[in-house]
Amino acid sequence: MAATVLTAARVALIDEYNKIRHGASLVNVERLRLESNIDELNKKVEQADKVQASFTKWSEVAARLTALTPPGVTVDYLFLNRSSRAFRLNGQALGRDSLIAAKESLERSGLFESLDAPLSNLLEKTNIEFRFNGILKSEIF
Repeated sequence: MAATVLTAARVALIDEYNKIRHGASLVNVERLRLESNIDELNKKVEQADKVQASFTKWSEVAARLTALTPPGVTVDYLFLNRSSRAFRLNGQALGRDSLIAAKESLERSGLFESLDAPLSNLLEKTNIEFRFNGILKSEIF
């Protein structure tokens, strides 16, 4: 009789042990799936951080530069390079006074390490096609 009780208890314990082990393996599978999802999400966040670290809101820089142009001056072309900080600004001015005012406005802005205006900008008196080149200050980015 004692042997029967012990055998029944043993069978019940083995059955319970197998249920617990099976349940634990399901939990482990779910945990591994969640860890994999978390790792994938972390990689995407790292990629987004890298993109944001090198992002420049060019519209703000362009708006600041074009806001410096006085009446009578139109900007036709704007080139900006983040890595070299180079810029090029092409446009048209109604007259020399407008062009000189634009150059002085750009110089006073404090946005540039250097600002070059070729002498060819001043050859015409009216309807002047101009070009400014230079290096933007690093704080702009």
